[in-house]
Amino acid sequence: MLLSQLSAYFARHKRVCLADLAAHFDVQPEALQGMLELLVAKGRIKRVETPFNCGGCSKCDPHQLEIYERRTN
Repeated sequence: MLLSQLSAYFARHKRVCLADLAAHFDVQPEALQGMLELLVAKGRIKRVETPFNCGGCSKCDPHQLEIYERRTN
């Protein structure tokens, strides 16, 4: 997978959780981390803080809670 494919996905979807990205590109979520960090550093996307406080019960998939969205500059 290329950064351009990831960027194109964000152009179409605006806001995506890590689990959905992993499913779409058929890769492990951990494999996307470096590419997402690079896009964040370039200012193309940003990580969105979840609007609720997690109590750490471990019932949610942590990849569902990691959300990214395209920056609109």
